[in-house]
Amino acid sequence: MKKSGKYLKLTAEQRQRNGRRGRKRRLIERVCAHFKKWQHYRWVRYLGLVKNQLELTLKAVTYNLRRLVSLAAA
Repeated sequence: MKKSGKYLKLTAEQRQRNGRRGRKRRLIERVCAHFKKWQHYRWVRYLGLVKNQLELTLKAVTYNLRRLVSLAAA
């Protein structure tokens, strides 16, 4: 995303592009923030790709199950 400066303002096209990117980015950042805050996934715990990939997959499954419960209740 583009940022404006003190003496350089964003054009209308750049603001529109930031809006489009922000809508997509908001969804992804929300999931990453959940992993960091509620599941304490700031650093990888294991050595090797397979174990860390399994841990991330299990965290994603728990995130999706929690979302399913909250969506079903609404």
